Amino acid sequence: SMAPSTTPVTPTTGPVTVALATDNPASGSFIAPASGVQFAKFTFSGSGTVTSLKLMRKGVSSSSTVNNVYLYDGATRLTDGASIGSDNTVTFNAVGGLFTVAGSKTITVVADTLVADYSLAFALTSYTAGGVANTVNVSGNEMYGASATLATAAMSASTGSGSTDAGLDINVWQSTASVSTRDVILKSLALRQ
Repeated sequence: SMAPSTTPVTPTTGPVTVALATDNPASGSFIAPASGVQFAKFTFSGSGTVTSLKLMRKGVSSSSTVNNVYLYDGATRLTDGASIGSDNTVTFNAVGGLFTVAGSKTITVVADTLVADYSLAFALTSYTAGGVANTVNVSGNEMYGASATLATAAMSASTGSGSTDAGLDINVWQSTASVSTRDVILKSLALRQ
């Protein structure tokens, strides 16, 4: 396995540059299966809209180690889950823009892990910002998979009034969480209409 990059490479052209974020996750362990594991943080600087971003899977692992890779801006998920292709890459595209940089913006690579492979990292290999394609090699640190018996949390089928009428105190969504093995902490809940 290749050692993670310690000196981020920044492009010399284009309206937006990128470097490893100062708060990039340190090398560590993840328990599989798990949701929402942070693998890398990249800080984009300059001014422009990023419409394409490509990541490369690195480390001693397989493409089936994860089933979803996401991009986050803070606590806001920017993309749907993407799969790692047979070429070990994950590409995100959005004609209207994945995100806009005005000064600086830190984007986090988050993945749902399925199995506890030996090591896994993600490197940013290219992105398009303001119509300019940039090739880079900025790598997050390797994370090491481990197995454990985890707590589980399952949500029951949701219920609600389904009402579209205006009014007060309308129950639009309700569900019951069932937790087993040990206590869990609910960190976030995202609802989409």
